[in-house]
Amino acid sequence: MAGTSLVFVYGTLRPGYRRWSDAQGSSGEIIKPPEILHLLGHWQGTATAHGYHLWDLGNYPAMTEITTPKGMRGTNHRDPLPVRDQDPGMVFGDLALLRSEAADVDEVLGILDAYEESGEPFQKPWEYRRELVPVRQVDSGKWVHAWAYLYNWPLPSHTVKVLSGDYVKHLHDRGVDSFRSNRPC
Repeated sequence: MAGTSLVFVYGTLRPGYRRWSDAQGSSGEIIKPPEILHLLGHWQGTATAHGYHLWDLGNYPAMTEITTPKGMRGTNHRDPLPVRDQDPGMVFGDLALLRSEAADVDEVLGILDAYEESGEPFQKPWEYRRELVPVRQVDSGKWVHAWAYLYNWPLPSHTVKVLSGDYVKHLHDRGVDSFRSNRPC
């Protein structure tokens, strides 16, 4: 799992997002992270992360693991998670498979880390941390582990929970046109 080349994206890195900002590559070039995903990855379709909540921070979303009493969350991710307050927590996103060459995967993850301000040279605590999370591919039902960026700071007071778990749907429902309708997934 440590060498996985799958990345789960649930917000501004999803295909079709219109407001991509630039990040600096290892050799100093300016690269838009979603563009690097398109160049060095292959979209695998929609996936869901179970046991997580999605939040709207204003200009971008945040995914957080559901905090439960010790022992509540199952370790077998093929079994459904227990329902807590009628909200099992599910986040919708897209899955990208990066090229299998280690250098390309590490470089792309480094660019994504820079976009998310996660890792060096950014000051700790980082706003996001990259972790392996279990996700379920919607088309096949297959469970895989993928890198995802989890929110690492306390949620601001203005934060709104994305009840649908889908940032694209959430923005559409709010009348915000941030995604192209012809998404590749």
